[in-house]
Amino acid sequence: MDWHWNAILLILCISHNDYVKACDDDFKKALLQEFENLLDNKLSSMNAQMNQINGRLATFESKLEVLDGIPGDINAGTDDLDGMSSEAQLAIDNLKKMQENLMNKFEVFDESINEIKSLSNNSLKELNNIKSSIEENLTRVENDISMILSDVKQVTVPINDMAGSIINIEQNIEYFKVPITELHFLEHQSNALLKGMKQAFKGPSNTNLLQDTHSMKGALLVLEENVSTKLESVGKNISTRLDKWDQETDSLNRPLLDVEGKLSIKLESIKKSISSTLENLVQQRIKSDKRLLSAIYQEIFCVSTKCFKLFKDVSRTWTDAKTKCEEAGLILAQVPDAIAIPLRKIVVEKFGSAESWLGAKGNGSMFVWQYSGSVLMANSSLFDDGKHNAGSDRCIELDAYSSGLSSYPTQPYDGNTCSSVLKTLCEIIWE
Repeated sequence: MDWHWNAILLILCISHNDYVKACDDDFKKALLQEFENLLDNKLSSMNAQMNQINGRLATFESKLEVLDGIPGDINAGTDDLDGMSSEAQLAIDNLKKMQENLMNKFEVFDESINEIKSLSNNSLKELNNIKSSIEENLTRVENDISMILSDVKQVTVPINDMAGSIINIEQNIEYFKVPITELHFLEHQSNALLKGMKQAFKGPSNTNLLQDTHSMKGALLVLEENVSTKLESVGKNISTRLDKWDQETDSLNRPLLDVEGKLSIKLESIKKSISSTLENLVQQRIKSDKRLLSAIYQEIFCVSTKCFKLFKDVSRTWTDAKTKCEEAGLILAQVPDAIAIPLRKIVVEKFGSAESWLGAKGNGSMFVWQYSGSVLMANSSLFDDGKHNAGSDRCIELDAYSSGLSSYPTQPYDGNTCSSVLKTLCEIIWE
């Protein structure tokens, strides 16, 4: 029974006992007990909910304590951020400088790439010229082949004539068969006469023998005359036909020999032309590749961990040389003492005589490298003549020339007036 009904019955039993006869004491006790159990359950449930609420309140209070401490942390963090902001600004400034340096270097490499492209275009033009030369040679070869085909066509005419001659010979052979047949017939007649003569000599009558003899003699004379005439006619025909055959054979052999000679000459000419063209193509390609590789190789060179670029197109004063390097995103070369000697040697080997400005300026007693601030004393053993270093307007030059390399192998530097004009040696900065 639902607890709502139990509650209603309990109230009725207590308040209207006279009207509800069914409400005896046991029934009341049962209703009360069930109602108490129900209340206990409800109280237990409410206590559990209160415990949960108390737990959440405790959690909330701890979070409030954390929040109370946050303003102090925020203030401390703000101070840290202010310090970090200054450091970040410095880092940003450095990054901007590095970006500018990189952009300048990219411009330098763009110039190098453009120069290489120009060389590549020149190589392409040379290859196109070679292609045109090959096409011209192929055209000549085609013309030669056309001439050969024309000669071959000329050969076909006597070949056709030869075929006609062969047909004529076959006809002559048929013609020869007639007199040969007649000769066979005469041979049969001769055999018959001889046989008759033998029989006549065997017979008894001399008169008949005499008559037969005269008759046979006349027949033999006629036969001899016929045979002689036929043999003479056949011989003449055969001789005539053989002479004509020899003439036709000679007339056929002559153009064949001529064509064979022409073909041999033309083929030899074609072989030489193709061989010459291929050799020319190979040589031109080798020269083109060498020039391109040489240009790329000489564009930038390195000594130890430092890389340089030499501008030898125009001679400049020291100030103009410094400006040229900086405009290209480079610096006028700063050379550590350890690589000064090999640097001069490599420059001479690569570029020949190329006396060049370096990035140090002197006051008479010492030279200062303009970008690092390091000092090179004027009496250093790297100078070939210390007297050239006297004066306030002196700059270091790299003595890059052959005789200096041999005369002063361990003294690559010299002092010179900064207004003199020399080549420009720049250094690539990778940082």
